[in-house]
Amino acid sequence: MKKPLQMLIVTVLIMGAALGTGLTACTKSRKPAYEAGQKPFSFDYREAMEVSIVTWNQEQGESWSARAERNEDGWALRSGPDGKSLGDTVANASFIEHLLDSISALQVQSIPASQGPESQGLARPIFAIRWTTGTKENRQEHELKLGALVQDQSSRGARFAAIRSMNQPEKVLVINGSVLKLLQHLDSFTTLRHAEWATEHIDDVDEAEFKVNGMLTLYAQREGESWTDRNERPLQFDVTGALQKILRARIIEFIEEPRSLAQASSTLNSGTGHYELVLRDRHGAATTLRARATESHLLASHSKRPAALFKIPRETLSAFPPR
Repeated sequence: MKKPLQMLIVTVLIMGAALGTGLTACTKSRKPAYEAGQKPFSFDYREAMEVSIVTWNQEQGESWSARAERNEDGWALRSGPDGKSLGDTVANASFIEHLLDSISALQVQSIPASQGPESQGLARPIFAIRWTTGTKENRQEHELKLGALVQDQSSRGARFAAIRSMNQPEKVLVINGSVLKLLQHLDSFTTLRHAEWATEHIDDVDEAEFKVNGMLTLYAQREGESWTDRNERPLQFDVTGALQKILRARIIEFIEEPRSLAQASSTLNSGTGHYELVLRDRHGAATTLRARATESHLLASHSKRPAALFKIPRETLSAFPPR
């Protein structure tokens, strides 16, 4: 026979377990509530598979849209403004990932009183961003629409936002976070493009061949932190500085329209004044960058971006070694 004290302990434990089970069941059935200080989105930006952006500039009366997908090389643009197909599809992967990461860190500032989409700026939001996470078999959709600034001195730049995530109904909130400032830099579609001549990083380059008019002017191979010639003699030329300037050369204009592309290609491949840089990685895979000077700029190509040519600053030539 159990002692009275033991029976009391057992009874308390049983009642506690039953009560805990009831509380757990109640918690699981409760719909998520957005409260001040909470993050309305719960996702890992590294798991995002696709993102689409629609923006509306009320002052200028302009709108554009774009869609990007993750691939093995990073991110690729699948459509440009007005659904326009693109020749060069390399996306600005660092900006896209920074954008998604900033969205995941958004916080709810408050839940506004019902005012209607017109007064909240959500009838035609300045940004509508939709993205998916998960696998192809189990994708989750998320959406953020940004509306008007909240006219309240204590709000400090907060905006009305319509949020939809994880198959939950759309919810209008007042939100704040670094993404609001980041989106100020997304003032044109070009921001989403990889607007540098090369996609390679200098750390991935093991060999470099500099050529002018088809003639080799300098060969360099990496030896630790320095560069040597074919006979492993140290080079006096600043190979690292030259590669950094060439690889990061800004694209002034993308040439993709078929007629313009044909004309530019003819110019690039004719005459003299050709500059070429052949890069090889540690596996020996080669990438070729070619350029020809015009009076105002360089016409440039990249062997891994064959569907477009680029205009880059003429001063990029100063990075090539002297003949």
